Amino acid sequence: MTEDLEMALFLEYARRRIAFEYDDEEMGELAVKVLKTLAERNEAIPDETLALILGIGATEIRRVLHVMHRVGLVGFTRESTDQYRYEYKWFVNRDFIRKFL
Repeated sequence: MTEDLEMALFLEYARRRIAFEYDDEEMGELAVKVLKTLAERNEAIPDETLALILGIGATEIRRVLHVMHRVGLVGFTRESTDQYRYEYKWFVNRDFIRKFL
Protein backbone atom coordinates (compact mmCIF):
# COMPACT_ATOMS: atom_id res chain seq x y z
CA MET A 1 0.00 0.00 0.00
CA THR A 2 1.27 3.47 -0.75
CA GLU A 3 1.81 5.89 2.08
CA ASP A 4 -0.79 8.33 0.74
CA LEU A 5 -3.43 5.62 0.60
CA GLU A 6 -2.53 4.45 4.09
CA MET A 7 -2.87 7.97 5.46
CA ALA A 8 -6.17 8.52 3.62
CA LEU A 9 -7.60 5.31 5.11
CA PHE A 10 -6.32 6.24 8.55
CA LEU A 11 -7.82 9.74 8.34
CA GLU A 12 -11.18 8.37 7.22
CA TYR A 13 -11.16 5.92 10.13
CA ALA A 14 -10.25 8.76 12.53
CA ARG A 15 -12.99 11.02 11.15
CA ARG A 16 -15.65 8.33 11.57
CA ARG A 17 -14.40 7.20 14.99
CA ILE A 18 -14.29 10.68 16.50
CA ALA A 19 -17.60 11.69 14.88
CA PHE A 20 -19.11 8.57 16.48
CA GLU A 21 -17.57 9.33 19.89
CA TYR A 22 -19.05 12.84 19.85
CA ASP A 23 -22.11 12.11 17.71
CA ASP A 24 -20.98 15.15 15.73
CA GLU A 25 -19.51 15.19 12.20
CA GLU A 26 -17.75 18.51 12.84
CA MET A 27 -15.64 16.96 15.59
CA GLY A 28 -14.62 14.23 13.15
CA GLU A 29 -13.52 16.90 10.68
CA LEU A 30 -11.59 18.70 13.42
CA ALA A 31 -9.82 15.43 14.27
CA VAL A 32 -8.76 15.08 10.62
CA LYS A 33 -7.42 18.66 10.58
CA VAL A 34 -5.42 18.01 13.75
CA LEU A 35 -4.04 14.71 12.45
CA LYS A 36 -3.08 16.23 9.09
CA THR A 37 -1.25 19.06 10.85
CA LEU A 38 0.61 16.66 13.13
CA ALA A 39 1.52 14.38 10.21
CA GLU A 40 2.70 17.25 7.99
CA ARG A 41 4.91 18.68 10.71
CA ASN A 42 6.21 15.20 11.64
CA GLU A 43 7.06 16.36 15.16
CA ALA A 44 5.40 16.60 18.54
CA ILE A 45 3.44 19.86 18.79
CA PRO A 46 1.94 21.53 21.91
CA ASP A 47 -1.85 21.78 21.97
CA GLU A 48 -1.73 25.57 22.19
CA THR A 49 0.42 25.73 19.05
CA LEU A 50 -2.05 23.47 17.25
CA ALA A 51 -4.84 25.83 18.26
CA LEU A 52 -2.94 28.79 16.80
CA ILE A 53 -2.10 26.96 13.57
CA LEU A 54 -5.69 25.82 13.02
CA GLY A 55 -7.36 28.98 14.34
CA ILE A 56 -9.53 27.00 16.75
CA GLY A 57 -9.87 27.37 20.52
CA ALA A 58 -7.35 25.47 22.63
CA THR A 59 -10.15 23.90 24.67
CA GLU A 60 -11.69 22.31 21.56
CA ILE A 61 -8.28 21.10 20.42
CA ARG A 62 -7.54 19.56 23.82
CA ARG A 63 -10.94 17.91 23.93
CA VAL A 64 -10.46 16.17 20.59
CA LEU A 65 -6.82 15.31 21.36
CA HIS A 66 -7.81 13.54 24.58
CA VAL A 67 -10.45 11.47 22.80
CA MET A 68 -8.00 10.62 20.03
CA HIS A 69 -5.45 9.60 22.66
CA ARG A 70 -7.99 7.40 24.40
CA VAL A 71 -8.66 5.48 21.17
CA GLY A 72 -4.96 5.33 20.27
CA LEU A 73 -4.77 7.74 17.33
CA VAL A 74 -2.27 10.12 18.94
CA GLY A 75 0.32 10.03 21.68
CA PHE A 76 1.92 12.73 23.78
CA THR A 77 5.02 13.62 25.70
CA ARG A 78 4.97 15.70 28.85
CA GLU A 79 7.68 18.24 29.50
CA SER A 80 8.24 20.45 32.52
CA THR A 81 8.39 24.18 32.00
CA ASP A 82 10.28 26.64 34.13
CA GLN A 83 7.06 27.80 35.80
CA TYR A 84 6.26 24.46 37.50
CA ARG A 85 3.83 23.59 34.75
CA TYR A 86 3.71 20.79 32.24
CA GLU A 87 3.52 21.21 28.49
CA TYR A 88 1.99 18.36 26.51
CA LYS A 89 3.28 17.80 22.99
CA TRP A 90 1.16 15.65 20.70
CA PHE A 91 2.12 13.39 17.79
CA VAL A 92 0.45 10.92 15.43
CA ASN A 93 0.65 7.36 16.75
CA ARG A 94 2.39 5.73 13.78
CA ASP A 95 2.33 2.32 15.51
CA PHE A 96 -1.47 2.50 15.51
CA ILE A 97 -1.46 3.24 11.78
CA ARG A 98 0.75 0.19 11.09
CA LYS A 99 -1.47 -2.07 13.23
CA PHE A 100 -4.62 -0.59 11.75
CA LEU A 101 -3.54 -1.30 8.19
